[in-house]
Amino acid sequence: MPDSTLNNLTAATTGLGGLFYGTQSGIDKKFTSTAAGAALLEAANAAAQRTAMGVPSTTDLNAKLNLSGGALTGAISMPLAASETLANARINGICFGTSAATSTNTLSSFNNGFHFYTGSTLSMLNTSAELGLHPEVKIGWATHSGANVGKDLYLSRAAAAVLQLGENAATTATNQTIKAHNVTTGTGANLILSGGTGSVANGVVIISRLPTSNPGPGILWNNDGTPAIGT
Repeated sequence: MPDSTLNNLTAATTGLGGLFYGTQSGIDKKFTSTAAGAALLEAANAAAQRTAMGVPSTTDLNAKLNLSGGALTGAISMPLAASETLANARINGICFGTSAATSTNTLSSFNNGFHFYTGSTLSMLNTSAELGLHPEVKIGWATHSGANVGKDLYLSRAAAAVLQLGENAATTATNQTIKAHNVTTGTGANLILSGGTGSVANGVVIISRLPTSNPGPGILWNNDGTPAIGT
């Protein structure tokens, strides 16, 4: 149809959609447009197209999600993950790295808990009732603010129901100390080790692996089944 004929056609009502005609692979064909599609086609400019799609303006996005940083003025809502797996954390979680699909460090929420993956390992699970750690994760403290440097105190799981002080070493034994708190003015706090209470009898405190010969002044030892203080 010549342009002059097209120009003489009655203008369509905006925003209603309809049929369009064009050429595809050398064949004349008709195309159907919905009202939503017509609104995009008829939009005067990119800003009007964003309005038709309900997309915030670039100014709004730049103010709220500026790539150079800034403070958000509203909450961020993340969908819950379908499970605690790393794969689901990559879909519905916060991922760190160049790509969510390959991220090995993530934070997600599933079953009323936070799941922390570090190096592809579920290292920590936090719920309102407990904080769960991977069996190979240790808690370590350093002597200064550089928390990853110079740690000299460790708590870890040695085995089922066994809490370990210190880090295993090949040849060096480092003495470990449990102490009560200091008191600036007055007597220092007592350190109490206690067995649990029970309906039949209370539990006891068992000190195992004591030396069986006098080890020296002030050291507890097993004197033929009787606890004794070394001299």
